[in-house]
Amino acid sequence: AGVAVGTVMYMSPEQASAGPVDGRTDIYALGCVLFEMLAGRPPFIGTSTRAVVVSHFTDPVPSLHHLRADVAASIEAAVNKALAKNPSYPDAYNKLGVAYTQKGLYDNAIEAFQKAIEQKPKDVEAYYNLGSAYFDKGVFDSAITAFDKTIQINPEYRPAYSLLGIAYTKVGKYDDAIQILKKRIEFDPDLAIAHSNLGIVYSMKGMDKEALTAYNKALEIDPGHESALYN
Repeated sequence: AGVAVGTVMYMSPEQASAGPVDGRTDIYALGCVLFEMLAGRPPFIGTSTRAVVVSHFTDPVPSLHHLRADVAASIEAAVNKALAKNPSYPDAYNKLGVAYTQKGLYDNAIEAFQKAIEQKPKDVEAYYNLGSAYFDKGVFDSAITAFDKTIQINPEYRPAYSLLGIAYTKVGKYDDAIQILKKRIEFDPDLAIAHSNLGIVYSMKGMDKEALTAYNKALEIDPGHESALYN
């Protein structure tokens, strides 16, 4: 994974997300410096580093004219252009959301992934990440909705089937879980965890014979698979 390098007050969204940077990053930083020279404060401020980073991603540029009435309109327009956010950079929001998820800041992560989806409505990764954040937060109905959308956009996005099946299990929709986990196994017949997850659902549904078959298959693939060993 990349590491963000730079001074947070002057850091472009791409740079803050440890994404690829080019000359536009320098222009953005210059815009921040010019804004501060004219207004006496950076364009984006906050009570913490995280708050400032989020502002770079999400907040509009404050009005220079409101902070300093004598700033010419042409100067303000030039600064605003330098600080314009790239509307075609959803990957930055995805990376920010993943960072939030890793820190357990699920509400912030969900907001970031939703921003990525706003910019790119068919972003498979953003929908999957959104579902994962809801899943980790324990909001399984919302996770199901996001994973369903992931699969609608890309029916071969395999990781979504695994978590969707588990999410269905969490809300007691065992038949849906079985159907989805079987589909996951169709993609990867030798994935032990998929067979084990299917066995868990069968067991919870009281289908002991089918559960045993699934567990045995998991152990056949991976003799040391713990979930199957202890079920």
